[in-house]
Amino acid sequence: MRPYKPRRAPWTTPEGTPAFLEAERGGMLERLADAREAEMVDTAALVHQWARDVIDDDGADLRFVAEQLAEALGTALSVAELRGERLG
Repeated sequence: MRPYKPRRAPWTTPEGTPAFLEAERGGMLERLADAREAEMVDTAALVHQWARDVIDDDGADLRFVAEQLAEALGTALSVAELRGERLG
């Protein structure tokens, strides 16, 4: 079994710096972090589908769609980075 390494949380401290979880694996905070990451991915998936629908509508504001997609992509990349840190 690998020694426990603090996990970066999918939220920041009140000062805006990365937050780390030092609780036991499978504990309440870790489950909360897992749930938050899942919400972030689900939101990105919803924005992606919404964007596809808007792009198909010729009268849509594509700039707004692009802004939302950029935010969703940033969120998805954050989750991927957090999960990658746990693998390493």
